[in-house]
Parts: sequence; structure tokens; C-alpha cells
Amino acid sequence: MRSSFNDELLLFTANALVSLVAIYYGVEYYLGLKGKFQTERERSWVLTAVSSAVMTSCSVPYIWSWLAAGQIVDGGHWADKSSCFFIAYLLCDLMIGSMHYRSSINLLTGWIHHLVYITLITFVVIPHSFSSFFNMCCILELPTFILAMGSLNKNFRNDYLFAAVFFATRICLHIYITITCTLQALSPAGGSWAPTVFLTMIFPMHAMWMKDCVRGILRRRKQTRAKLAQSAASAASSVATPLMEPTRVRDIPAYLLARSSKRTATLLRRSRQQVLRILHDALDESASADAQPLHPSIPAAALNLTSHHLPSEIAAANANAPRWKSIRRRVVGRLRRSLPEYGASVVVLPLVPAAEVIEPVLVSD
Repeated sequence: MRSSFNDELLLFTANALVSLVAIYYGVEYYLGLKGKFQTERERSWVLTAVSSAVMTSCSVPYIWSWLAAGQIVDGGHWADKSSCFFIAYLLCDLMIGSMHYRSSINLLTGWIHHLVYITLITFVVIPHSFSSFFNMCCILELPTFILAMGSLNKNFRNDYLFAAVFFATRICLHIYITITCTLQALSPAGGSWAPTVFLTMIFPMHAMWMKDCVRGILRRRKQTRAKLAQSAASAASSVATPLMEPTRVRDIPAYLLARSSKRTATLLRRSRQQVLRILHDALDESASADAQPLHPSIPAAALNLTSHHLPSEIAAANANAPRWKSIRRRVVGRLRRSLPEYGASVVVLPLVPAAEVIEPVLVSD
């Protein structure tokens, strides 16, 4: 058991604090020169990325010895200094965060979390020689490093990798270490209950973060599906309407299909116009043949009928005659609608009733 911080640890903590401040402002200045100004959320992950990388690296020898031999190697002053580095990070995060990313430093995961860790490391971990155990538990900072890198650079972001590592370390490994420490405290050899109490205190916060992680993944998946459905609907509408925005590679098939459909409709419309023109010319040619007032369907013998046979025979002849007048009107109307240039030249020749045709014959009799 050590009495308290010595001058060497205090000096190391101060140097680490100054180094972290210099790293933060150095990154800020470098990104400013590159024209890549960070958002407030991205600024909050700069110090976290540095601290999680350092603490995860420091935990590797301790977790390796514990998994291999079942006991933790004593790190001595190196373990104390790495614990002091973590204190420097917590102080620096609160200090710089209060000035540059205040919205990311909330009450629970910011002030309470950082102050509780500073108090435990200062008055429990280092004085009671738990520095090696604390460094071994810093393997739990691995998912924090993955999350920090993904927040700083979107190319490094992988929500499923982070969730898997977080569950493996901060849930499964955390529970395993807690059970092991509890069994050691209950063994006849005796052991300290401090690690068990310490791990039990921070587990609810890890469980809450895991719940938020799963909710975030499900929410982002739902948003992604909604965006895909919206893009599919816009691609379907672009087939019927011209593309007003710059064409992307994935929109080329729809664009070609739209052009093919439009070209096919144009060809069909042109073919229909040609057919209508031919029909118009045929009607003009038949106009001279229709000069004879008697319709061909009326038999020529009707001209020699007597007056008492005339009404019934004329009625039968008119009933059997096709309704050429209504048919011609429909055709001419279609021509005028489809071919405006022929509208003035289309003339409907009226059919001469059969009574008017045969009447002069009857008078001559």
C-alpha cells in the first residue's frame, strides 16, 4: 500500500496533461491549414482517440499474462504512470470540452463519469496497488478507440464491428472478470472486494451504452431502408420524366430505358400519322366515285318499280345500306385532330337519299 501520490507521479500527470493539450491544438491547427474544419462532435473525439489508443496498448501485457497464467503481472511504477495518464486525459477532456465542445460533455457520461474515475484512481487504485489490475481492465477501451476513429473519419466507421467488440469486452469480458474477482474474494486465501465493487459499479453504465448502441444501429438501418425505397421511387419516376439532375452510374439503365420507350412511342405515332395520311388520300380518290348519288347497295331494278311497290322497296334498300355517312364523319374527325395540315382539305360529301334519286324516275312515268 502506498501512502499517496509522490512528486514523480504528479510531475508525470502534469506533463501528460500538457502533452494532451498540445496534441489537441496541434490537430486543430493542422486541420485548419488543410481546410478541414471539424464539427463540435468531431472535436470531442480527438482526445478520446489518443487516450483509448494509449490505454489499450498499455493493457495488452497485463491481459495477456492474466489469460495465460491466471495472474496479473506487477507493473510497478509503469502501471502507476499509465493510470496517471488516464487521470490527465480526464482532466484535459473536462477542461478543453468546457471551452470547445460543451454540448458533448453531459452530466452523467461527462462530469460524473470523469470525476468518479479521477477519485477512484487517486485514492483507491494507486494507493492500494491496484494499478496493474486497472491497466488490465483498460482493454475495455478498445471499442472506444474503434468508435473514436469512426467518428473522426467516416471511412473507418463500422457499427457492427463496434457493437461486436463492445459486447465482447464491456459486457462478456467485464462479467467474466467480475465473477473471477468475486470468486477470489470468497476463496479461503482471501482477496480484496474492491475490484468486485469497482466493476459492479460501472457495469450498469456499460449496459446502458450497449442498449443505446443497438438502438442506434436499428434506427440507422431503418433510415437506410427508407432512403433506398425513396431512391427506387425516384428512379421509377425518372423513367417517365426526363432526368433533370446529373446522371449517375446507377441511373444509366433507367435513363436508357426511358429513351427507348420514348423512341418507340415516337415511331408508333409517326406510323399512325402515315396510315391516316393514306386514309385521307383514299377518301379524296373516292370522292369522284361518290359523285353518283345512288348508293351501290341499292339494286338497279328499284329504278323501274311502280308507285305501289316503291315505299316498301325503298325502305328495305335504305335499311340494308351501310351507314357510310356516320363512318365517314368519324374518320374525318380523326383526321382533323391528328393531321391539322389536312383539316381544311377534308370535305364530307353528303349521301343523296334514295327517295331523291328515284323521284325523277317516278315523275317521268
